[in-house]
Amino acid sequence: MRHEKITIRNDVLWSAPVRLRIGSGMTERVCCPSEALYYLNFRWPTVRGRHHAGAIASCAAALQGKLAAEYAKDAFSRACEEAAVLN
Repeated sequence: MRHEKITIRNDVLWSAPVRLRIGSGMTERVCCPSEALYYLNFRWPTVRGRHHAGAIASCAAALQGKLAAEYAKDAFSRACEEAAVLN
């Protein structure tokens, strides 16, 4: 069995942050796909819409260099809008 080596890039930044607010907390800034993955997996509201899984896949692909970071940002922004956390 052949295993594919996956390289994860942590230096991928977006041109501008996505600002969001979860619950009644303060506005927070998400600046890159790795931060977005943290929010999508651990800070997201209980109800997850149809854009949530796509945002996870897009951010992971951006970190692997398989997708442009700005496409991942767009996917994350759509998930934020759908979850009503976009600020």
